[in-house]
Amino acid sequence: MTDTFDSSDPKAVKAAIKDAKSKDLIAIEGLKAMMQTEPGRVWLNKLVNMCSPFTNPFSSDPAVMAFRCGEVNIGLQVIADLNEASSDLYLLMIKENAK
Repeated sequence: MTDTFDSSDPKAVKAAIKDAKSKDLIAIEGLKAMMQTEPGRVWLNKLVNMCSPFTNPFSSDPAVMAFRCGEVNIGLQVIADLNEASSDLYLLMIKENAK
């Protein structure tokens, strides 16, 4: 049988919050490790550019606009994570790929 989460149990809630924070820290550390290599920064820059985070997603077609808004949202989330991991390495990534 699968364990179910009891949101009325303060200990279970506290443990879940701690687990989520731990996973977030692990993810940020992994991102920082990736940013410490030039190939990692090139790949991350390519990912951000594919999302076109600084473009206007408007389209007269609602489905196209929804898709573009999703891309922009993901791109902005990745940029926020990159800055959280290391703003210095994020700036280095921008400089290296501005050529």
